[in-house]
Amino acid sequence: MKNKYGMLVVVFLVSQLFVAGAFASVANVVIIDNFNDNNLTDWTTWTDGGRTDSVKVKDGVAKLKGYSSLTYDTNITLSKADTLSFNYKSKITDIANHLTVTIGTTELLGVGLFTEGTPYNTFTYTYSGTGALSGLLSFIWKTDDKTFSVDSISRTVQAAPVPIPASALLLGSGLLGMLGIGTRKKKA
Repeated sequence: MKNKYGMLVVVFLVSQLFVAGAFASVANVVIIDNFNDNNLTDWTTWTDGGRTDSVKVKDGVAKLKGYSSLTYDTNITLSKADTLSFNYKSKITDIANHLTVTIGTTELLGVGLFTEGTPYNTFTYTYSGTGALSGLLSFIWKTDDKTFSVDSISRTVQAAPVPIPASALLLGSGLLGMLGIGTRKKKA
């Protein structure tokens, strides 16, 4: 009978953990573009002076050269704790002075953390504002002689915790009651 008693206590405690929300929510990773198709069909490009070689994709990597920009054609929305990340590479040492990354009109914080990268470095921006940040994602490159390469752009969406219905609390209370009745019968 002790095993039955122990099992009921374990089931009760687990049900209470669910009620208390002790289990974490799951995050979903959404790939925006990894450029594996070697085209820019979902992107708008801009180049200063109409240079045709300023923005191109080769071997799954988008490359910006000279004064140019790359803008994703679909709105990106970040809610609190969501992240935007991408791999990047440039041979320039002061990359933060030549690159601007925006969502809508908001320049992403932490852009100054960029460092010279060969091979690729990963940049991750975590949104901490209230409400949502929404707009077109743009990479704006501002220098004549060096290139900026980007690939594997993704967004991680934090799923809202799913509330456990009150029935879980009732289940735990019911199991505890059955335990009490079983203990009384055993004593009688």
